[in-house]
Amino acid sequence: MESNQVSSMASPTENSEWPPSRKRQKMLSGKDGDQPNNKQKKPSKRASPKGIRHFAVQCENCEKWRFVPSKKQYEVIRERIEKEPFVCENACEWKPDVTCDDPPDVCQDGSKLWVIDEPNVEKTPQGWERLVKLRNEGGAYVHYKPPIGRQLRSLDDVNRYLDANPEYAKGVEESQFSFKIPKILEQDIRKHPRESQSDISDTGSTRLQPDEGDV
Repeated sequence: MESNQVSSMASPTENSEWPPSRKRQKMLSGKDGDQPNNKQKKPSKRASPKGIRHFAVQCENCEKWRFVPSKKQYEVIRERIEKEPFVCENACEWKPDVTCDDPPDVCQDGSKLWVIDEPNVEKTPQGWERLVKLRNEGGAYVHYKPPIGRQLRSLDDVNRYLDANPEYAKGVEESQFSFKIPKILEQDIRKHPRESQSDISDTGSTRLQPDEGDV
């Protein structure tokens, strides 16, 4: 049984990112599916990859999932989750008086795609953003959005960027970048064929803006 995990949730139309088990923690994030527009139907194009919208973490004690209201808070929890396992009482910071006796904020009920992130990924450097994109055909990829310029999809890209922009290299370490691809739960992929358009329930969660990505 895995505990204290970090994960992400996505809509049935896309694939989604948190950490792994008592020693492997999981975190979760999620995204909504786009609704079809029947009035303005255009020739089919390849849809753009989607990003993560919701973040959650699993309690070490009761194994219930608690939404985390921001990516910044999620990254802090993910960075130290093995050394400081998450429990429901930690969520009192943003959800007063919550305990293990309260219902979970979200369940693995087939209404979302769940993506399991690696634990202990360091916080993204200030001014940067780590994004997880979900491929419409399946799978996911990670890239970083630097303070200016194009998005970077590998450590080599990051190093080249820092060499070319030394003003953004101060205080930035290579260890702060992780391109490990989060794991999408296979049962969720099977439950959500590409054609499905149903939405994700947002009950108890704070929805992130679409451009906030992603684990």
